[in-house]
Amino acid sequence: GAKRFYVTKDANGEEFDSESNDIVSVEMVSLGSVDTGNPNTLSDFVTWGIETFPSENLAVIFWNHGWSWALNSPVHKGVMSDDTTGNDISVAQGEFETILQRVVEQRGQRIDLLGLDACIMQSWEIATVSEPYADLLVASQDYVNWDGWAYDQFIGELVDSADMSPTDLATSINRTFWRSGDSTISTIDLNHLSDFNAQLNLLSEELLVTNIPSIVPIAAQAYSPDGNDGQDHDLFGILSTLSTSGQTSTIKEYSTNLLTMKDTFHSGNFLASHIKF
Repeated sequence: GAKRFYVTKDANGEEFDSESNDIVSVEMVSLGSVDTGNPNTLSDFVTWGIETFPSENLAVIFWNHGWSWALNSPVHKGVMSDDTTGNDISVAQGEFETILQRVVEQRGQRIDLLGLDACIMQSWEIATVSEPYADLLVASQDYVNWDGWAYDQFIGELVDSADMSPTDLATSINRTFWRSGDSTISTIDLNHLSDFNAQLNLLSEELLVTNIPSIVPIAAQAYSPDGNDGQDHDLFGILSTLSTSGQTSTIKEYSTNLLTMKDTFHSGNFLASHIKF
C-alpha cells in the first residue's frame, strides 16, 4: 500500500535502521492501495502536503514514466502510469492541467517550481499547458534513467541552504542531474513563454495559409528521442531548417526571429543545460 512519510533521520543521522534496514522516517498516513494514474490521487497528495507543511515556496515533482504529448501508442499521452490499473495522467485530455489548477486554487498562487522527473517531458506542449500555473518547469528533453534525478545531492544542498530561491533550486537540480551521468535536463522560465508563443503563432498561421508542401517531412528530419519512428521532434531543429529553406521570405523571417528569441532565453531568461521544445 501507499504511505506518506515525514522524511527524516535518526539521532545518529542515519536514514535506515542498521539492524533491520527499515527506514526511520515518520509514517504519517497509510492509504492502502491507490491509483497513481488517477488525477484525484495526486491532487489530494499535493493538497495534503500544502496544508500539513506550509511553506513560502512550493515545488511539485512528478516521478515516473513519461510520454510527453504523444507516443506511437495512442493510449499514453502523459505521465505517471500506474502498473496495477494501467491508468496515467493524460496531458492531451486535460488531467495534468486539472491537477495544476487545483493546486494553484488551493494555494492561492502559482507553483514556484514544477518538476517532471520522467522521460521526454520538456516539450513545448507541456510547457504551454504548465505556463498558467507554474513559474519554473524542470524536465528532460530526452529519456531519463530509472534512478531519476540526483535527489540525495540537490536535496542535501537545499538542506544546507534553506533560504535557497526556486531559481537556485532549479539550478541545483540541473547541475546534480547532469553530473550523475544522465542525458539532458533543462529549466524553462515559463513567465517568458507567452512572448515565444505569440511569435510561434505568427509562423504557424503563415504556414497554414501558404501553398507549400507538407511540413511533415521537414519535421521528420529534426531530432527525435525515438529515432526515425518518433512523433516528438525538436522544434528548434525545424525552425533552423525553415530559417534558411523556408518557402517564403515571411516564413524565413518568423523562423529566424524565434531562433533569436531562443538565444536570448539561453543567456538569461531561460535556465538550461540544453533546451528542446
